[in-house]
Amino acid sequence: MLLFHAAWVLTVTFTISIAYEAWRTLRRGHVSEHDSVAAFIKGLPIYGIAVLAIALMFLNVPAANWIGLALALAGIGVSIFYYNPTIMMVRAPEVIDWIEDMVFTGLLFIAAAILIYDITGFTLS
Repeated sequence: MLLFHAAWVLTVTFTISIAYEAWRTLRRGHVSEHDSVAAFIKGLPIYGIAVLAIALMFLNVPAANWIGLALALAGIGVSIFYYNPTIMMVRAPEVIDWIEDMVFTGLLFIAAAILIYDITGFTLS
């Protein structure tokens, strides 16, 4: 059951992310090189990987919890150590940008926590 909940958290997380990136591309494409159509297309494989990992989680494939945890931890690492110091700073961020970033990263932490509970056998009650 925890795997199912984590899959939904990751679904929401990456849906928010791709919607935000599309919005940046369409509405703020002139701000930085990270907001272009080419940059958006270049980033699509990341979402493909996320869709595959989430699908494995929904299908309850063996080791899907480890795959989901790897996805969540990788996303957290990229968000903290690459996206914020590199991309966010050149995007001339406004309030919506910071909100999206914090929600995205926070949801990844939630998914990781749920998956750690799943992997270790602990339950929430």
